[in-house]
This record gives sequence, structure tokens and C-alpha cells, in this order.
Amino acid sequence: MYTDSSLIASVVSLVGALIGTYNTDSLGRRKVLIFGTLLCAAVLACAMGTSAASNVTVDTDTSVTDSSSINHPASRAAVAFLILFGAAYGWAYQPLLPVYPSEVLSMDMRSTGMGLMVLSLNLACD
Repeated sequence: MYTDSSLIASVVSLVGALIGTYNTDSLGRRKVLIFGTLLCAAVLACAMGTSAASNVTVDTDTSVTDSSSINHPASRAAVAFLILFGAAYGWAYQPLLPVYPSEVLSMDMRSTGMGLMVLSLNLACD
């Protein structure tokens, strides 16, 4: 079950990144960044609202969950919103990661900045 949901989240995020890569040129980087940030905030707010509505409580001493009061539809909606957050993040930020450092840095700092970006991404992924 866990690997299935992780695989689904990864595929949905990949689809979002591919659509974002296609849309970046037609929509423009600024519009994608602004709308994507607002979309990520809205989807994350929905995820947190449905997570709070799910009534999942865990006893910290025994790590036991009281399953009698759990709102299962709200729990499923929270997971769905988190997967949608991955898609929104993939659409808005993944295609633009290599673009912004090269535009923000001056010409003499550009190669160093891009090298540090690639290094930090590779260290974070390992």
C-alpha cells in the first residue's frame, strides 16, 4: 500500500513537471511562478484542513491511534491533496530550477552559481 501511493505521487509529480516544462514558454516564467506559488499554498491549505478534519489522534506515550473517531474520507482527501501539491510543485518549480540561478547571477558569477546549484541538488538527492 505504501509503495503504491508513493509511486502514484511520483508519477503525478512527474506529469506536473512535464506539463510545466511545456507551459513555461507559452505562459512565461513570472506567471508560472506567481500562479504556481498561489496554487501550492491553496492545495497545501486544503491538505492541512482535511488533515485536521480527519480527527487522527495518536497517544504519544503508547503510539496507539484511536481508530473509532477517525474520519476516513477526510484522511483520504488529505493524502489526495498532498499528491496534488506534488503536482503543483512539479508544475511550478521543477522546470524553472535551472533557469533562475542563471538569470539572477552576474556573468562572472554564473558558472560558479550553476555549479553550486548542481552540487546542492545532487547532494540533496543522494
